[in-house]
Amino acid sequence: MQLILWAAGINGEGSSKVTLSIIKALINKYDNKKFKIFISSGSILFSKLKEENLLINNSINYLPKIYRLYPIQFLTKLLFPINLFCQSLITIDDYPFRNANNQILYFHQANLVFSNKFIWKLKRLVFNALHTKKLKIFVQSKQMSYFFKNKFPNFRLNEIFFEYHFGI
Repeated sequence: MQLILWAAGINGEGSSKVTLSIIKALINKYDNKKFKIFISSGSILFSKLKEENLLINNSINYLPKIYRLYPIQFLTKLLFPINLFCQSLITIDDYPFRNANNQILYFHQANLVFSNKFIWKLKRLVFNALHTKKLKIFVQSKQMSYFFKNKFPNFRLNEIFFEYHFGI
């Protein structure tokens, strides 16, 4: 397997739209044998894929709804040996995989940067615990890149990328 697109934690309207566009591009452009997509059943993304008749595609795999619970996501991202199953990984989720060698994290959870509520402070600790030097982070704007760098100063500057005209 060359590529895994991991979007199993996606359940928001905006992130589902972005992820749906990326999934459509993958399906239309590449052979299904070169990639696998993981989503969670019962999510907004699952519903959008169902509406578009894309769930019949054999490259899309869905995990049980329970996967979206943060403790389960954290344990999966910490312990699952993802490198055994792919050469490259695109993670569209709140947290990166700890042991992925070639991973891009599409960072879209602004609350990790801006919220000072206790739950988000705890999630920031988890995010930092899963960070590795191999991780590349993609954010949507120069402004988010700036705020991300200020909130997570332990990330090296060459790990963070942004695109002015993001859209698929």
